Amino acid sequence: PLAPPPHARPPRSAGPPPPSRAGRRPKEQQQQQPPMAFLDCCLERLRRPETILLGVWWLIVLVLVVYIADMASHVRAVWRPLLLLAAIPVVFSVAIGILSM
Repeated sequence: PLAPPPHARPPRSAGPPPPSRAGRRPKEQQQQQPPMAFLDCCLERLRRPETILLGVWWLIVLVLVVYIADMASHVRAVWRPLLLLAAIPVVFSVAIGILSM
């Protein structure tokens, strides 16, 4: 007898269904999950690996630009206005998070 080709699938056994379909409820029996709060949505997005990697990447680029351009003395001279400008979106984000609770 001829052997089946190596790419042929083995015959299906009459076992239990695959685990991805086992234990699922029909759609009408599933409970609706309440919508996520804005702050939870933001935190979930910030925890993603690609978001963390992108943030670290831009932090490294910023530090390298300041170092290579020899701008450290300028940054020290204007750190308060820079901090104020950076705090504006943070304050609004926190306010939106508190209001959406």
